Amino acid sequence: MCSNGRCIPGAWQCDGLPDCFDKSDEKECPKAKSKCGPTFFPCASGIHCIIGRFRCNGFEDCPDGSDEENCTANPLLCSTARYHCKNGLCIDKSFICDGQNNCQDNSDEESCESSQGAGNRIVHKNETKQNPPWSLSLWSMHHAPGRGRHHRRL
Repeated sequence: MCSNGRCIPGAWQCDGLPDCFDKSDEKECPKAKSKCGPTFFPCASGIHCIIGRFRCNGFEDCPDGSDEENCTANPLLCSTARYHCKNGLCIDKSFICDGQNNCQDNSDEESCESSQGAGNRIVHKNETKQNPPWSLSLWSMHHAPGRGRHHRRL
């Protein structure tokens, strides 16, 4: 059972995959002994291993998110091809203004010309201005429950 009272199957408790919104089904679990190879990072659950270079890359690769905890900026990894987040993380520049909080402090989404409305809908403008011709593209992306993401050009 989740701490908010939501019931989940017992087999989901301490399976290394958070099923409760607050991850309470993965708290206070016995730690399994890690069997990760030398070039792998053991997730905090002790069940999963990820490729070592995926640690602190701005994405939660471990189901429990432990690969993104206690990360600090590494000047060797934060090259000019990467974006330096306000909190010290480095992410690929292609993730700036993509509608997702890749920096975990939202600094990669702060100065974007986009708006997010109710219902997980994201609208993003992309303008290209040149002395004629110029174009304006407006894209709409929304999530329809159970159907995945839908994109359409407006």
